[in-house]
Amino acid sequence: MQNNPTVQQSTIDLIRGFEKFVGIPYLDTNNVWTIGYGATYINGQPVTHATPPITLEEAEALLGQQIKMYAAGVSNSIKTLINQHEFDACVSLCYNVGVGGFASTVVREINAQDFPAAADAFLLWDKDRFDNVVPGLLNRREAERAVFLQIN
Repeated sequence: MQNNPTVQQSTIDLIRGFEKFVGIPYLDTNNVWTIGYGATYINGQPVTHATPPITLEEAEALLGQQIKMYAAGVSNSIKTLINQHEFDACVSLCYNVGVGGFASTVVREINAQDFPAAADAFLLWDKDRFDNVVPGLLNRREAERAVFLQIN
């Protein structure tokens, strides 16, 4: 993997497809205020019920900024060489669970070069904070796992 990998458009589209654009603040499945394409922060400030609505263009710009941030988090966490598709799947996961959440089983397995176990570890992130399986999260994890394994 190159030193400064870039996220492929197909992965940005994957994130967009699962996050969906919402221009007003809403509570996600974990009761966290969210806006745009799943953003929980804007300009370093947490999204709240009082956060002003954003336009699609603002959400796209925010998505681009956040993808760069999460891509850096993935790059900093992984200490072994990975392929582009593995990197892209990791960025999508990291975008959804945060850098702290990402630096867990998936990263440990990748750094141990146990890629089948890393792929399976994506599926651990299918629950809300109440430990309930969320069908949308399960679908997303299966899609990310397929990208990671380069399954068409």
